[in-house]
Amino acid sequence: MHLLARKCQTHRHLKTCWKYWRGPPEPKECCFDLDEKNVHPISFTDLDTGEITLKCLDGLVNHFNASILEAMRCNMDIKFISSGPAAKAILYYITDYTCITKSQLKTHVALAAMEMAVHKLETFNLNDDYCTLQAKNMLQNVLTQ
Repeated sequence: MHLLARKCQTHRHLKTCWKYWRGPPEPKECCFDLDEKNVHPISFTDLDTGEITLKCLDGLVNHFNASILEAMRCNMDIKFISSGPAAKAILYYITDYTCITKSQLKTHVALAAMEMAVHKLETFNLNDDYCTLQAKNMLQNVLTQ
């Protein structure tokens, strides 16, 4: 796993990293927020915002899920987003990116799909275990806030 994470998850700075840099005197910062200095020796929770920061010993390694990494063997950047402004921002980004940039779906089709997903989450299934019910509940809360 260590070798796979090193090969797939370690960031190497390219010119796209600096696309928003305006030049001196501004500091040269990677737009992906990956830097050798981004190290967190312990995991902690910001009590004001509720944000969880996971332990990170190498600032150039993207967060990853070991099972997915082993199965897919490709780069990923995974982050838990529960609800609130961050969830709304990522939902907007995903729908805007797939609807507008890729132009494969029209906005009304994407919104109809989201509505169907909400209704699907509301349906009760006797075979659902506790974890599945909790996951459905969480997704409903994210989509309706």
